[in-house]
Amino acid sequence: MNRTMFRIILIVSLIASFVIWLNMPRRDKEEKVRYSNIVVSKDGDIDEVSWISNEKLQYRSGEQIVRYNIKERESEEIYKNSSENTQLIMNQKNPDLFCTWENHIKKEVSDIGTTIKIVHSKEGARKEFRIKETVKIEVCDNEKVYLSEAFPFMQSQSYILDINSGMVKKGDNSDKNDEYSLVRKSGWCEVFDGQRKRILGFKCIGNITMFKLSANKQSIAYIDENGNLWVYGPN
Repeated sequence: MNRTMFRIILIVSLIASFVIWLNMPRRDKEEKVRYSNIVVSKDGDIDEVSWISNEKLQYRSGEQIVRYNIKERESEEIYKNSSENTQLIMNQKNPDLFCTWENHIKKEVSDIGTTIKIVHSKEGARKEFRIKETVKIEVCDNEKVYLSEAFPFMQSQSYILDINSGMVKKGDNSDKNDEYSLVRKSGWCEVFDGQRKRILGFKCIGNITMFKLSANKQSIAYIDENGNLWVYGPN
């Protein structure tokens, strides 16, 4: 191979390499991920919220359960409690299960004070418990239901209902607390884990009464003091 042919091949190779490089994805051309607050509901009647996936959440408004797709901005009602005397609360670990309770007027100490049901969104009631204590549900879990006295004038006492055995025992409900805490300072909020490690910081709207982190810890759903539901995260 003579020197001229070698130079031609070298130049062609360099040009080909340059074209390939130009067509490769480059970080400086990638769109920067933006984080912001989006409002899911400003009806002022949101009571609780939980995540189903990193893109879907579920919230309760009174006796109605709604699922919301953050990416598509679409909502769907999946359950509505039709009983006037029964109150509803979501299961924070299983989006298809809920707990309901109904308080009864007692004439005798031995009378039934509360009926508690474990309800599936499509199948209806799965389990029912009739207990003597007059209580309300604080947390609906897969294996336990955390209870407290139903009315402010009653003695302050907490209980735990074991769903498998149906047994009710007194307890302090200390193990029902979330593993994350939130600190708010002048419109800026930060979320910390149990080891006080900072997980997320964001500009929050209003005073927060309840919040839940997504599984990937990149988004947070929160309810403000007026009952409005917001989500902060990538969009």
